[in-house]
Order: sequence, then structure tokens, then C-alpha cells
Amino acid sequence: MPIRNKPGFVPKSERHQPLFYVEMFNRVSAVYKHPHTGATIYLEVDAHTWGCKNMFQATGDLEILYQASDCRRSMTTHKTLKAALIALNRILDKENFGEGLRPAPVGRSENDFGSRWPNQNLIETPRKFRRKGNGKRFRLTEAHKAILLETGTREQDFPWLEEGANRGTFVLDETLPDARAINAWEALELLGEETFLSGLDRAAFHYTCGRYTPDGEHEVSFDMSIIHKS
Repeated sequence: MPIRNKPGFVPKSERHQPLFYVEMFNRVSAVYKHPHTGATIYLEVDAHTWGCKNMFQATGDLEILYQASDCRRSMTTHKTLKAALIALNRILDKENFGEGLRPAPVGRSENDFGSRWPNQNLIETPRKFRRKGNGKRFRLTEAHKAILLETGTREQDFPWLEEGANRGTFVLDETLPDARAINAWEALELLGEETFLSGLDRAAFHYTCGRYTPDGEHEVSFDMSIIHKS
């Protein structure tokens, strides 16, 4: 079945993923970097674009090419995406790829490409954490208020900070595999009063921020975006 001439035609299930997609002579190519040799490999839709008002409406076979020092060199053409990906995987798995090919394959700098489309399969969706409730409503103590006043927080902003503490999301070590949501009381205990309050004050007015525990081993992320939607 002919492949549509548009970026994103390589499925997410494929173990070899293109770096990005580019357009060359009205044909869309998936651009790969050979994992062993660094050579640039292309999987191009060999589409007949002259009969289409929009090149993305064109369809065609798939052609595998490699970058030589002078130009791109064709290797094989395939009627289906499955066949093309099987052949491409063999090339990318071959540790001595390029031996016997003349001219020899080379790596093309990413800066040599013009506009490109990102490979959406390589873009990680940010993890979403469900807010952990505080149980007992968080309220600023007189000691908390004194610390905040000393650092420049206005007294009229105290209710806004309490709103953030009670509706916001706190995440421990957000970038690590074992990240988990904690509540305001747990964040306060981990960070200590001054660090927790500085993070609360910052996030309440700037949506998000992060603060490290005193030993520098852990980070607590503050997300107060929800109170800005009210």
C-alpha cells in the first residue's frame, strides 16, 4: 500500500526511530543516524507530487538512501512500509555498514538541514501527577507569616498562599522514576519552613517552581497552576 507523503509515517513501535523528518524536492524523508557508523540514512516517500495541489496528499513507494560526500545515494525501493522497515532495520543493525559501498556513506550535520518536523515519537509527554490532599487544611502560622514578611511578602497575599498550599500539587523528585505526589505538610517537613515558604510564595505568583531539601538529595516541585485558573 503506498505511503502518504507526510511526516510521522514511522510507527512508535519501531525500535529504530528517525531523528526528524525533512522535505527534499517535495518528498518527505525520515532522517536516521546509523548507531554504529554515524552515517546518515534516509527513508524517503517516493511520491509523485506533481499531480497534487498539496504534497502531503501524494502517496508513493519508500526508498532507502544513504548520504555520500557528494549527494544522496539510493539503495533499495519498497512497496510497503513493513518491507521498507525490515530492510532499514537490517542496515541500522549492521555494525560494518558502508564497507564495500562506493562512494562511502558519511554523516550529514543536522545543521545542514533546513526546516524539519520533529519525530513526535521521541517527544516524551510530561507525567501528570494527581494532587495529594492535605487532610487537615493548611494554614499559615504566625511564625510562617513573620518569615514571609521578612522576605518581602505582603500581608494581603497570605490567603493566596494558603489557597496555593491547599489546592496546588507537590511532587517529590519529579524527574525520577519513583517520583510521587506529596501534600503541603509533607513538603514542609522535607524542606523546612523557610525553604518551603519561599517555594510557596514563588509558585503562588509564578505558577511553578522547585526547591531542594537541606541535604540536596531531593527536590520538591510546586505546581500552583490551578489557582490561576480560578
